[in-house]
Amino acid sequence: MGQIKVLDQAVIEQIAAGEIIDRPASIIKELLENAIDAGATRIDIAVEHGGLALIRITDNGCGIPQEELILAVTRHATSKITQSTDLYSIGTMGFRGEALASVAAVSRFKISSSDIGDGMGWCLPVDGGIPGSLEPVNHLRGTSIEVTDLFYNLPARKKFLKSEKSETMAITRILEQIVLAFPSIQFTATVNGKRYLELPQVDTIRMRIAQVAGSDIASKLIHCRAETEDMSVDLFIAPPEQARSRPRYQNLYVNLRRIESDSVNSGIRESYSRFIESSFRPDWFCYLDVDPSKIDVNVHPTKQQIRFDDEKGIFSFLYRAVKNGMTIFREEQFAPIEETSSGGMNVISYPTQEPPSDRSSFSVAEPRSTTIHSFGTANSQPRPSFQFTPPQKLRDEGAMQTSIPLSLGSNDKKIGGTIERGNIIPEMVYEQINCFQVHKRYVVTPVKDGMMLIDQHAAHERILYEQCLNGLASNTVESQQLLYPITFELPSEEKEILLTMREFFEKTGFEIQDFGGNTVAVSAVPATGTFKSTHVKDSIEEMLHQFIDEDDETILSSSHRRFAASYACGAAIKFGHEMPQQEMNALIHQLFASENPNICPHGRPTIIKLTLDELGKRFLR
Repeated sequence: MGQIKVLDQAVIEQIAAGEIIDRPASIIKELLENAIDAGATRIDIAVEHGGLALIRITDNGCGIPQEELILAVTRHATSKITQSTDLYSIGTMGFRGEALASVAAVSRFKISSSDIGDGMGWCLPVDGGIPGSLEPVNHLRGTSIEVTDLFYNLPARKKFLKSEKSETMAITRILEQIVLAFPSIQFTATVNGKRYLELPQVDTIRMRIAQVAGSDIASKLIHCRAETEDMSVDLFIAPPEQARSRPRYQNLYVNLRRIESDSVNSGIRESYSRFIESSFRPDWFCYLDVDPSKIDVNVHPTKQQIRFDDEKGIFSFLYRAVKNGMTIFREEQFAPIEETSSGGMNVISYPTQEPPSDRSSFSVAEPRSTTIHSFGTANSQPRPSFQFTPPQKLRDEGAMQTSIPLSLGSNDKKIGGTIERGNIIPEMVYEQINCFQVHKRYVVTPVKDGMMLIDQHAAHERILYEQCLNGLASNTVESQQLLYPITFELPSEEKEILLTMREFFEKTGFEIQDFGGNTVAVSAVPATGTFKSTHVKDSIEEMLHQFIDEDDETILSSSHRRFAASYACGAAIKFGHEMPQQEMNALIHQLFASENPNICPHGRPTIIKLTLDELGKRFLR
């Protein structure tokens, strides 16, 4: 039995640091929050090699006096609270006085600052938690922090970090989450010497959302505003026609602090589900202001969670805020009014009208307008709804194509194909199968000793997955040139991934160009009949989301399989798509011609068979 003893101070510091600093993104978060608390209006970030080689944060905030620099890197030294009661009225992003000390304990650290503004400041180096000597430096008003050789003295922690690419993605996601709450601050970020982010100051939250998520998303968001005596909310939520199975943005800010909350998520989800099928979810940006005395932000080391004193009240508040905002939208009382600003730039104002509600405990705020710039978006038309459009109507409107791909290989029997007013007519013919569609989700067909149910999305995924792998291997997929290139905006992270994957896209028939800023242009798509021109943007976005969220180890082990799986998921026909008879026939024939027809790329079944015996038992025969 070993004897109890007090740990060395260095060990204590490293253990404490591990509670807060688990990866480079954690450092970015803590340092940005300090810069925001310092009143900065400009913050510059530089990162190299996933943050392990370098993290540099420079701000123009109030700065730190010379005599307080050593205190700044001392644990539990802070200017933001003085007594225990202050913990129940926190009004700043940070308050514990642990961030700088924790970072300095696991890196080679340097802090430079000036609080005077005369061009002179002081620099304090810290190596593994051990401070050096103060040195005078040239420095404008504000603070610069440089972190190098992260975890050099904690090789065990360093070993368990993810790849450089994964750590960089985690950093960019943290940046995205923080900048969305502070439109009055100018942010720039450089990753591996390349400018990743450049966000000038803007006037409104909606304009900052447009900078990050794209003006196409921001301009269509429904603004739900509500308030009670103790709280208020500004919630920007996507309309039903923009909901999707994998939303990219679901960000909650409580008093401008980015957190996670089951109560808020549930309130928004439950209310929104009244307006759309539950399998689809919206993007949303929720800014909740709460009396600081009604929340506890000291329940999580990294402040990612907080505790509300009335969780049920928060759920109810958000539920009714969404319900009232969506009701106004549905009643067409939320009509955009085009104006022209003094500078000649197009502006759209969204006047929020007050709906009937129970004012005894909940009221909608006074009407106010939220103004955004149009940013010259190329396509101002709303995205199509989820309703099925008959093929004849698509042909009449000159749509590009309607059917699922009806080609497998050179050994298949073909007939001559034709092109009718821009619509590609399938070249393959198949033996007619007696089948029908159920709830626009499943295809049912009788078999020798029972019946077979086919999941149309999973089945098409399997078909496209194998076709994509074959195309990547042979590089023989033909392209269909679009009459006009389709341009659209993507978040910076997704655009970077798309351009990284461009070689794979080109091998499968796409032609994609960088259009500047956050915009890309698609000038050609695979000539398989899979992609309608109106759905190219949605399909590529879904491919990217699937690529980012992929967690199947078998698929992750191969970049080809990972791309093919994301391609198949994004391009496959969805639930709600009404399939004409020839499409159902083609789906069944192609599924059973594939190498593994029984499961989709992620292992979900594509087919369920019910035998006559099983059916007889259900009918007690």
